[in-house]
Amino acid sequence: MNAIKLFLLAPVALLLLMFPVVAHASTQSDLDAACAKATATGGTRPTYCIDSANASDPLTGKDGVLIKVTNIVAFITGVVAVFIIIIAGGRFVLSRGDSAKVVTARQAIIYAIVGLIVILVARTVIIFVLTKI
Repeated sequence: MNAIKLFLLAPVALLLLMFPVVAHASTQSDLDAACAKATATGGTRPTYCIDSANASDPLTGKDGVLIKVTNIVAFITGVVAVFIIIIAGGRFVLSRGDSAKVVTARQAIIYAIVGLIVILVARTVIIFVLTKI
């Protein structure tokens, strides 16, 4: 029972810990104003200032973190789905006519193929949305 409580309370605790970060986050116009002021006064340009004409957003841009993470997750889950198809195909061949084993192997192959399709569609949607922001 304690594990269930921990599992349910962990996201709430994480949100409460993240609240000050979200509540005090600056808007892009605030950051642009600070960057313009630093440049106008001859001071050093802060590292959080990005040149919007030459650079994309490091989080959601063309080579951003979210796209890299999406590609890595899609690759790993795709490899796992292919291995499941290979293992289920071996079970299908080695079932020796046992109908229960044939059904189990066939379902595993179908689920893995459906998983591959979901992975491809999800990755495509995520990349499409992130590049259109």
